[in-house]
Amino acid sequence: MGSGSPRYECLALADALKWLDACPHAVGSEPVPLEQAFGRVLHAPLAFAADRPDRDLALADGYLVRAEDTLGASSYNPLRLALVPEGTVLRAGCACACHAGQTVPPGANAVLPPEAGEVAGGALDVCDVVARGAGIGRKGQGARCGDMAVPAGRRLGGPQIALAASMGLTDLSVWRRPAVAVVLAGAKPPATEALGAALAGLIARDGGKARQGAATVGALAAAAPADLVLLVGRSGRGGDDDAGDAVAAAGGRLDHHGVALAPGGSVGLGWLGSAPLLLLPGDPISALVSYEVLAGRLLRRLAGRPADWPYPVRRRALSRKIVSPVGLSEWVPVTCDRTEAAPLALAPADGVIGYARADGYLIVPAGLEGHSAEEIVDVVMLGEASSQERE
Repeated sequence: MGSGSPRYECLALADALKWLDACPHAVGSEPVPLEQAFGRVLHAPLAFAADRPDRDLALADGYLVRAEDTLGASSYNPLRLALVPEGTVLRAGCACACHAGQTVPPGANAVLPPEAGEVAGGALDVCDVVARGAGIGRKGQGARCGDMAVPAGRRLGGPQIALAASMGLTDLSVWRRPAVAVVLAGAKPPATEALGAALAGLIARDGGKARQGAATVGALAAAAPADLVLLVGRSGRGGDDDAGDAVAAAGGRLDHHGVALAPGGSVGLGWLGSAPLLLLPGDPISALVSYEVLAGRLLRRLAGRPADWPYPVRRRALSRKIVSPVGLSEWVPVTCDRTEAAPLALAPADGVIGYARADGYLIVPAGLEGHSAEEIVDVVMLGEASSQERE
């Protein structure tokens, strides 16, 4: 271990999460046009500037009538109403044609469907009864002026963007996408390029923008303007593991080096300027797991999103037992059906293979020796959208 790192310790996962959650997370906002707002996180809440609807209006095509004038009408006993021009105050015994979205004139209190009336000269023969209020949207029925339209922190989808457009807005204030500097300092086989691509995808999923640099101290120093720095590789105890020295040389510091997490125990937590810095192991499966468990949580907070898992958590019964060392939080991939989860063994030579086959994963807490067969556990389901994703 180089002189730039603190003593290699083993921080409990719970304490590592507390460190992450204590990091400042105000990255600011930016305006974006509505057509670019899909998937972004709303920074400032939207409130209705007027009642919705702002007037009584017809919800369907047909005829505006007074509901009481249709009582007793049937195909065998049609009732005749006088047709008056659109927009006319509707008096007893009168009706007027209407279209959806039209302002309801005083006196009208229902829309008669087109098939329930027949025009005969200047009159309308009504052959069915219509209930008071049918086909009418009353002023303020949807929302009142000042009511919340979309709360801050909501990830924007089609319905929220459509609502904003209907309010006359052309852009929205959203959380700025955090800039994440990824410095690949010596990822181990398989290829460094594959790990860089995977991390870039995960960063985009969590609301960030990845920029990658080479494995040099200069590249790490240049990463300082970022909102989050990920230094990948050379984080262990071997003779070539000089990530700590690189952090120190770039003017940064490590608060902790080593987390009781498997895989991913050589994670480091620190700072580069005002940006949080995480050392991720160079082994691909360890890097991906430590990103999911630690770095992704922080990045989602920076992006204004919920810090919790980006996938839903389901309850499943284990098909067989899991043995885990006490004192170590162990990440375990599983395959799932509707009721059970089957643990997957990770090949020592290439754990990514097992991860790629997994339907989800669970974490065995540090205080347990594992889980017994048929025990119900919480499984993070890969590939399923969370509630924030479903718009």
